[in-house]
Amino acid sequence: MKRLPLSFIGKGEVSGVRFDQIFRQGNACIYFRNGRLFEVIRIRFQQAKKNVLLGGILIDFEARERYPKSSDWTTSDICTDNVEIALESACRILGLPDKPALLDWTAFDLSILPLKLKNDFLKILDTAEKT
Repeated sequence: MKRLPLSFIGKGEVSGVRFDQIFRQGNACIYFRNGRLFEVIRIRFQQAKKNVLLGGILIDFEARERYPKSSDWTTSDICTDNVEIALESACRILGLPDKPALLDWTAFDLSILPLKLKNDFLKILDTAEKT
């Protein structure tokens, strides 16, 4: 199955918007969007399809993960500029209590974040480890 990309440029209603994956655990992802917002999503899945007629040509589609369109968003998918809200939302998608300490912190790649946001994440991690 084809996995969601680590980085991509949006199409359609989010045309030109850059998305960078900074967290993935189970079926939860956090993408950093255009250098200022976090989108927390539950990964969607598209099943493989064979012999699909498209423009007079038969095409096979492989199974893949997909980013939800705005019309697919549920209450678990959010867009926020708040680090704590993003982490709590990821916990809810994973069926965990709203405690970021329960997330797999090795699943984060904070390297693309501005220093202030990176420090916000690290502060939450440090607090979580002490509790």
